[in-house]
Amino acid sequence: MKDKLKPCPFCGSEDIKLEIIKSNPDVLMNCWHCIIDIRCNKCNTLKNAKIFGVDENDCILEAIRLWDRRV
Repeated sequence: MKDKLKPCPFCGSEDIKLEIIKSNPDVLMNCWHCIIDIRCNKCNTLKNAKIFGVDENDCILEAIRLWDRRV
């Protein structure tokens, strides 16, 4: 899986920031629950993702996949 963010879909800027807002282990579901923001620093396009993953790194990779998955 690719772990680099694509440029912003609206302005084309590559100045993209990924920020983990919250990351907690979910004991009941035996996984991690993460809230991750990906923001373009040029036009302020924001993708907020609430993700369950095996660990924090898995959540980050899924957030990147969601950002990159667009036309």
